Amino acid sequence: MHEEITAFTPNNPAAPFMILMTGVSYCDGFYRIVRPASPFYCMEYIYRGKGYVTLNTSSFTAKKGDIYILPAGQDQYYYSDSREPWIKIWFNISGSLVENLLETYGIKHLFYIEGLDLSGLFEEFLSTAKQSARQEEIYDRCAGVFLRIV
Repeated sequence: MHEEITAFTPNNPAAPFMILMTGVSYCDGFYRIVRPASPFYCMEYIYRGKGYVTLNTSSFTAKKGDIYILPAGQDQYYYSDSREPWIKIWFNISGSLVENLLETYGIKHLFYIEGLDLSGLFEEFLSTAKQSARQEEIYDRCAGVFLRIV
């Protein structure tokens, strides 16, 4: 298991858009994440492999070319397949803008999107988050990329 992570320390809890972490995960068969009542949204694009996601009581298998959106406030549990582990790009975000955009575009309750290649936008989000700029500027730029993803 190897991860490339860019992490932030939110300095304004009232900001409409905040990034907690973003990165690329090169998972192994032991990769598992458990977040009871997660305080943030998690959005991931699967480059390769497959894995299993449970969100409260619903479950699905995410594979190469798929996207999933795990909403804040819900139990998030996901893990990589032991034979075909994930390689994925992801970000963890929070703020009122996230929820408002998902609701405005009618995808607030859409958790799994099959075969939609938005890898370029996820990569743009990650590269924007890695820029050397003030944190607020990075948040603003990444919010624009997030809007394009939505």
